[in-house]
Amino acid sequence: MIQTFIKKITHHAVRKKPQFLPVPDNSRFLSIVQPVTIHPDCRIESTTVIDRGTRINGPMTVKGHGKLQIGRYVAIGDELIVITSNHETKTLNLQVQLQITLGLSTHSTDTSTVYIGDNCWIGDRVTILPGATIGPGTIVGAGSVVTKRNFPPFSVIAGNPAKFIRSRFSEEIINFLLDIDWCNWDIERIKRNKKLFDIDLTNISNINELRNLIND
Repeated sequence: MIQTFIKKITHHAVRKKPQFLPVPDNSRFLSIVQPVTIHPDCRIESTTVIDRGTRINGPMTVKGHGKLQIGRYVAIGDELIVITSNHETKTLNLQVQLQITLGLSTHSTDTSTVYIGDNCWIGDRVTILPGATIGPGTIVGAGSVVTKRNFPPFSVIAGNPAKFIRSRFSEEIINFLLDIDWCNWDIERIKRNKKLFDIDLTNISNINELRNLIND
């Protein structure tokens, strides 16, 4: 009797995880290449393109008059905010609604595309500002604010503003990974090359070790 009661309390106390379902293709601002998995509480108010295999694991907000482009097999944590345009700062007033009331221009400045490259890992509570480009394979530390600058492939970046911390791999391995461009392989080829995904790339001393693993 007591065990049954405890099970009932535990069942109701545990927060149920949201159901992650493929995103419909008819969203007003959203264009995707299936399969894509997205948290149900995302708020997307800018033109957003998401390539296949990407998972958005928590609520994401995308707003502004620019564009967000997300590559393939990207992993995105909780509460990502992407801003694709900023307020005009050269005029007296900063509030859009007052400009509308006055019958004046409400044009945003710094309207530009935000790029998140293939197979990036975006940590929790990251903010990305207009014009930022995050190279493929990059890790963005939790709580970072990524401003308008380009970060090279396979970087680790973090901070406010986000700064380059280190490269994930040697230059030789990075060039090899960029050359094979595995994110554009079909899923069957990825499966044929699964050994490549199960090795410590920081321990590779000879690039031929990797070349020999590739199966066409």
